[in-house]
Amino acid sequence: MVQLNFLLYQIPLIKIIQLCNQYSIDYFILGNGSNLLVSDLGYNGLIININEKNFSNLKIEKIDDNNYRVYVGGGLLMRNLAIKMCLLSLSGLEDIIDIPGTIGGGIIMNASSADKGLIKTSLRYNRQPRYFPSAGSIFVWNKPKLGSLYKKYKESKLVSYRVGDAMIYTHNIAFIINLGNATSFDVYEIVKHVKKTILKNYNIEIKLEVVLLGLFS
Repeated sequence: MVQLNFLLYQIPLIKIIQLCNQYSIDYFILGNGSNLLVSDLGYNGLIININEKNFSNLKIEKIDDNNYRVYVGGGLLMRNLAIKMCLLSLSGLEDIIDIPGTIGGGIIMNASSADKGLIKTSLRYNRQPRYFPSAGSIFVWNKPKLGSLYKKYKESKLVSYRVGDAMIYTHNIAFIINLGNATSFDVYEIVKHVKKTILKNYNIEIKLEVVLLGLFS
């Protein structure tokens, strides 16, 4: 397993990808890793790390007195972009301030916040497991269409369900937390159990939001 970071200063990213394709080398473009679960067996391929050291360029273009266009590198953290915009008195990106991850990762993962504004963004932040490691939000769920996922978890006895040191976070079931020595396989066992239970009880195929990297089966 190789992490490619320093080479990005010398070789264009597109060239690296072309070389990987030419020599049949698997590669994964890594941002901040916020919604990523890596196998305990590792990853047999090239890790290309896009971060603030190599892809954080920022350019602001004024369109008119009320509108600006922002060009930003994919490695810039969403939080830092929101802060920079606030410092420049530019509005519109306040709701991404508590979304962990880079701009590039946010685009790929379609990151969003249901709440708008800093007051509601703080309520959302307080429900996240700040004192326990996690791989981010685990499942994609359409509440208006499918109803309350929490209610389904509760009815199915999934709240606080635990395998080893991995556990569904009691205060926010969107997360599976690490209580100390959880492995990625512990987390994956919970994922499989939840998917199987929700399918059996409600005939709903629940989809993963977190990205799995490496072998899990």
